[in-house]
Formats: sequence, structure tokens, C-alpha cells
Amino acid sequence: MKIVHKLVALFMCMAIIVALTGGYGIWSIDKVGGKVHEMMKARSAQEKMVVLMRVAMQAARVHLLKAALVRSSMDEFELCKGDYEVERDRIISDCDLLLQGNVKLKIEAAPKGSQLETRINDVKQGVTEFESVADKLLARKAELLKGLKGGGAGLDVGRLHVDHEAIAPSEQLVQ
Repeated sequence: MKIVHKLVALFMCMAIIVALTGGYGIWSIDKVGGKVHEMMKARSAQEKMVVLMRVAMQAARVHLLKAALVRSSMDEFELCKGDYEVERDRIISDCDLLLQGNVKLKIEAAPKGSQLETRINDVKQGVTEFESVADKLLARKAELLKGLKGGGAGLDVGRLHVDHEAIAPSEQLVQ
């Protein structure tokens, strides 16, 4: 066999090796790229849930404040109280969703012992503390409004304004 034929055969072997390694490289890049894409989508869904939780917390505060500022209408108070409770429940369910994950929403469960799990549990504890203060506030406001409805002709309407300082400790919750 002549040297030319040997060189051509070696060149063909080298071309086959280059084609195989190039194909493997493209396949592995696609595989890694797909995994990165899925991780980014999952992270994006988690971040969206956190933003929605923040919005729900702000809405809950607004509804609680509206309920506290009601002067005489028990119906208006109950409406604001109900709106507050809906937002509060939404926050708690969003925390549970982030902890447990959801396949349909493509949200992975927070890994056990992770920083994410710790933060979510801290938020849940903060919401629970906020909820206990808010429940006391709403109970007192309902008591005052019932006193006004139930023959509270001598009741000073100015007393219906509840001290909002009690809500201040929860400010650190969503900042």
C-alpha cells in the first residue's frame, strides 16, 4: 500500500473521530442546556410566588387597616375583615406551596435543611405572629362596633380608632 493511501485512510479515521466527538459535544451541551433551562424556570416560578406573597402581605395590611378605620358600619367591617383573612390565607398557602412544591406549577419543593426552607418557615412564623396581633385588633374593633350598634348612644366614636402600634412588630416580615 502506498503512502498516499495510508495518509488518506488516516485522514478518514481522524475525520470520523472529529465527527463523533463533535456529535457528543453537541449532545452534551443540549443536555446541560436543558437542565439549566429547567432550573431557571423553577427558580423563576419560586420568585414569582415570593412576589405574589409580598403583594398579598401588603394587601392584607391594607384590608386590616381599612377594617380598623371603619367608624360605624358592621357590614363594612366584616367585608374588610373577610378580605384580610383571604389575603392572610393566601400567604400561608403560598408558603406551604413553596415548602412542598407543585408539579403542575413546576415549583420544586424546598430542600430539607436549606436556606430557602429556613426563610419560608421564618415567614410563616412572622405571619402567625402578625395574625395573632391582627386577630386581637379585629376582635377589639368588633367589640367596639357591637357596643355602638347595641345602644352605645353615649359611646365616643373616637374610641373606635384602634391603636395601630400593635401591628408595628410585623414590619420586618416582608422587608
